[in-house]
Amino acid sequence: MSSRMSTLPAAPPALPISLMFLCMGNICRSPLAEAVFRSHLAATPTTMHTIRSSTHTSAVNNESYPIHDISSAGTDAYHVGSSPDDRTIAVLKAKGVREEFYKDQRSTKISLRDFWDHDYILVMDNENLGNAQELARQAKAQGEPSGRGDRKGRRVGKVMLLGDFGGQGEDEEIVDPYYDGGSEGFEKAFEQCDRCSRGFLRWLVETTGQGP
Repeated sequence: MSSRMSTLPAAPPALPISLMFLCMGNICRSPLAEAVFRSHLAATPTTMHTIRSSTHTSAVNNESYPIHDISSAGTDAYHVGSSPDDRTIAVLKAKGVREEFYKDQRSTKISLRDFWDHDYILVMDNENLGNAQELARQAKAQGEPSGRGDRKGRRVGKVMLLGDFGGQGEDEEIVDPYYDGGSEGFEKAFEQCDRCSRGFLRWLVETTGQGP
């Protein structure tokens, strides 16, 4: 565990946890990370539970993990409304990730409210990390929005670099494969998302005391 991770606050175990994966355009890395993370949760041998996303509901095996919402977004609006890049879908299919974990994904731009509605915002690279941290400060300054239900009173979510959970030291960035003409960059991004999401899930289980 990196020194930065060791200082992160544990998520409140009494309430469901909500998390968002964040990149720039939300068609390559963040939807890839979301689908991979959903796949890991579905493979957990526990009782049936419902994970909700902004686009669809899927029953998967994860009651022991207090996670009720998994989504992804971008810091920019270049591709709002678009499906994931064809190469993202191709690598997910090639790696055996079930279609239900990505077929309904549509690109969206992160909003200030998202920082209140998610406990963790997991960012792909340092440039977007800086952008997200500034947006989180703006969200906090704006104040808690109304209509938050059981999330009322919870703080702005913790913004973190997903690569910090990959076991290769701090500041590992998930490669941006968008300008890669072939599949090599997407293969690398998948490997990183797979490794780092496993690491984050392990960390989450340890810090919340929840797990199979």
